Amino acid sequence: MRLDPRPGQKVAGAFPERPWLAIFTFVRAATCRRRTLGRAPPPVGPLLPLGRDSMAQAGALRFETRSHPPLRALPPVPVYLTRFVGRERELEQLGRLLTSCRLLTLTGPGGSGKTRLAVELVARVPESADVVWIDLAPITASTLLPQYLAGSVGLREDRGHAAEDSLIEFFREREAVVVLDNCEHLIDACAKLVATLLHGCPRLRVVATSREPLGITGEQSWLVPPLSLPDGQQPSRAAGSEAMQLFVERAQAVSPAFAVTDDTAEAVADICRRLDGLPLAIELAAARVRVLTPAQIAHRLEDSFELLEGSRTAVPRQRTLGATIDWSYTLLADRDRSLLRRLAVFACGLSLDAVEAVCGFAPIERQDVLPTLSALVDKSMVVSEARGDSVRYRLLETVRQYLLERLREVGEEPTVRERHAAYFLALAESSARPMFGGAGDEELVARLSQEHANFRVAAEWFGGDPGRADDALRMAAALHWFWFAGGHFREGRATLTAALKQSATADPQLRARALTALGHVALWQGDHAAVTSAMNEAVSLLLQSPDRYTRAYAMAGLGAALSREESHDEALAILEEAVRIARSLELGVLLPFTLYWLGLAAEAHGRLNQAQASFEEANRHARALGHKPSIAHSLHVLGRLERRRGNPESAIQHLAESLSVHQQTNDRWGLLKAMEELARVAVDVGRGQSAVELISAADELREGLGVGMPETDRIEMQRLMESLRITMGQPVFDAAVQAGRTLTVERLLEDLQECSSGPGVASQLRVFALGPVQIVSDGAILGSEVWRSVRSRELLLFLACHPEGATREQIGVTFWPEASAAKVRNNVNVTVHRLRQALGHPDWIVLDDDRYVLARGVLTEFDVHTFEREVAAGLRDLRAGLGPGRLDAALCLYRGDFLESESAGDWHLEIRYRLQRVYLEACVALGDWWLDQGNNPEAAVRYRRAIARDPIHEKAYRRLMTCHARLGERAESLRLYQNLSDRLRSELEVEPDPETTSLFERLRTGEVT
Repeated sequence: MRLDPRPGQKVAGAFPERPWLAIFTFVRAATCRRRTLGRAPPPVGPLLPLGRDSMAQAGALRFETRSHPPLRALPPVPVYLTRFVGRERELEQLGRLLTSCRLLTLTGPGGSGKTRLAVELVARVPESADVVWIDLAPITASTLLPQYLAGSVGLREDRGHAAEDSLIEFFREREAVVVLDNCEHLIDACAKLVATLLHGCPRLRVVATSREPLGITGEQSWLVPPLSLPDGQQPSRAAGSEAMQLFVERAQAVSPAFAVTDDTAEAVADICRRLDGLPLAIELAAARVRVLTPAQIAHRLEDSFELLEGSRTAVPRQRTLGATIDWSYTLLADRDRSLLRRLAVFACGLSLDAVEAVCGFAPIERQDVLPTLSALVDKSMVVSEARGDSVRYRLLETVRQYLLERLREVGEEPTVRERHAAYFLALAESSARPMFGGAGDEELVARLSQEHANFRVAAEWFGGDPGRADDALRMAAALHWFWFAGGHFREGRATLTAALKQSATADPQLRARALTALGHVALWQGDHAAVTSAMNEAVSLLLQSPDRYTRAYAMAGLGAALSREESHDEALAILEEAVRIARSLELGVLLPFTLYWLGLAAEAHGRLNQAQASFEEANRHARALGHKPSIAHSLHVLGRLERRRGNPESAIQHLAESLSVHQQTNDRWGLLKAMEELARVAVDVGRGQSAVELISAADELREGLGVGMPETDRIEMQRLMESLRITMGQPVFDAAVQAGRTLTVERLLEDLQECSSGPGVASQLRVFALGPVQIVSDGAILGSEVWRSVRSRELLLFLACHPEGATREQIGVTFWPEASAAKVRNNVNVTVHRLRQALGHPDWIVLDDDRYVLARGVLTEFDVHTFEREVAAGLRDLRAGLGPGRLDAALCLYRGDFLESESAGDWHLEIRYRLQRVYLEACVALGDWWLDQGNNPEAAVRYRRAIARDPIHEKAYRRLMTCHARLGERAESLRLYQNLSDRLRSELEVEPDPETTSLFERLRTGEVT
């Protein structure tokens, strides 16, 4: 065989007519750096052979294989004039993959660096293997692919012999790596040819670069990730990210003096983040430092495609970012392009539900969205990210900007944006009531936080259309507690203000809700003048409204503002009315919310006992609801009252628990308020340095949230800090201020734990067992990770119910009735030991006169005992004519049945039934009291509570039937009787009592009205 090509033949990158170029190519390739990856190829995998009979047809070109010359420079691997940056971990992983598979496909969107990464990868192939680089971008006809590849490796054409056969013969005995660069426009042809070659050439490996996998058996697909991004840390640390390294490297290529400084670091980091770590986009942006500063580049990225133009030497589709993305976009099918364009209206990640609702209209129906979206993910046009149990999708920002232009070109943007805004308005309004009071539902907050940018875009869409004033108000009002939960006070106020400005002729009820929301945002920011103005207008609009919920909410805000203006009597009257309305509505968090503000007004008026009662009731209601923000805020004000009364130990306990819960819900407003109160406690106990650190930490939070401080509080803090500065001396004071700026809640809670366990401060255990069990030790909620066994927690609950304690034998009979004496002794010892470990206080469980018992004074609160005590007191008040307030508050402690969600032994059943009876009797007693007062709606609420807990409580049914009859709702009364009868027959096989049947007959004949 001949070793030289025929005259005039081009041999894959060598040009005989220009020998100097051939020499340069050979020398360049021979000196390319390589690292050993391992020589022995794996056995042929389960690649299915594709038939070639259809290709061996008359007239087919024949390629004659000649000798086997070295292929190192035939054709050459591309040479880049710039240094490769980062990707070391990726190259190590790819190197391992290439030794374990025979087809490795690098996938990713245009500009993600697939080609450059492939160049670096094959540069590490050992010298013993041949590397063949084939750029497929120049060819467009898929039928020419085999001939193009054969010609690239120097095979001559000949009729009667298929190109695939020539290639198999050529590579059969060679240890070679063939790189097929840019396969996306020839994906089916590439898949067919690669499968054929791999089956026929056992020593061959293929590396492909493509937007999507080839989709053949045995393929290892690997999505090229973006470069690592700066994460907002100090500039010196952020500069270590791969994206910033690449930017600096390319910027210095055009401006050698360029360097990242403290002044430019944030702008460079912003550029990298906004370009999603996309290498091509970063390189094009960095090239602009010759004429623009980093800050100017970041600002101009609003129009990425006009700014990001590359060098003339790049291939046409990579000279601009727009051309790179356009290359991928034009390869899509029409339906894929249509959905992809519509996705551009989403400002951040998106869920499948949102895509189906917003984008699922002709020519893409809702049922077509998922398969089309999946196809776009496969083609690397859409990024999918698994988050917990769900998957979210997103577009690279540069791709999104490109697609917005395409969406405008086809005229669909208004329609898609309208559907987008309508979807997120519905989501905001459906979430508004569950979000009331802050981050009570942490899963909901997490879900809404993922959609924050989409909410913002929807609000801007409504705000940009004067005809959509009502929708702008609805959106802004619905989101204000979401803004509170995330600490976005400035954004919330700006959005509400803008919506109200364009709503002069809007629906008065919608305007009132938005004014109420604006007033509360201003209240959180400490702008009480703005609160009073907004709430006065809101209350006036709501006076005749059937929306009593919003009226009570607005009155709470107005009363809070007036109390700050020292209009105490007026504030108390308004807040008491708000509480009365909230009690009658029974709508969750509104009641503890209004009680909280009533307590603040009473405290401001010097009525500390009234404030204490209001805060305690708010805390009980909040615990009954399991609403963490309300629990934490009421604990904070209870801690403040304890401080004012000279009880720093108790104050610290309340504030520590408040901090712990605020941290769980990420309530930064609550954190800063608790920190400021702890600072006052620290001053009281002579810990000035701790006070300065806490005030400094709270100031940092205030600055980030955009929350002001009421003038009186601001003056107080200024005086306090000045006094501490003089006392401590400037150097120590400055050090404390600096330490406070980096103070974490975790460290603060550790310090409080040490403080609470020190001399003079009693440890504290609080147990809540009505409904979901909650155990609080030294202000911290003990989660499931603390308990090594559920039996140890059950033992704590057993001892809490038996303050006199229990012997080892009594515990054994209760927990292990079938065990031997020796086994019982061992089980008790192990369980007590684990309980002591979980509590963190071995001395809390003591052995006194052969009885295990909780140490005296440790259990400071147990809701079971409190509930029974408060119900008894409330019933006495009711009989004495003192009203239902205390009994109503006691019932809020009953969050559910005793240990209702626990798998406890039979010992707890007697206690559960006893507590159920107490609860039911109290509900009926309250209903009877309201019935005697002639307030049938209030009475009906209490009877329904009893029926919800006991669906066959005949006395409650009879009273409720009477209420509805007095309200003129005889049909409802008769329906209730039928419901009761059906239940009694199906569950107990009995008929209703004669008294109940008699009432039914009188109702049926109209005797009772």
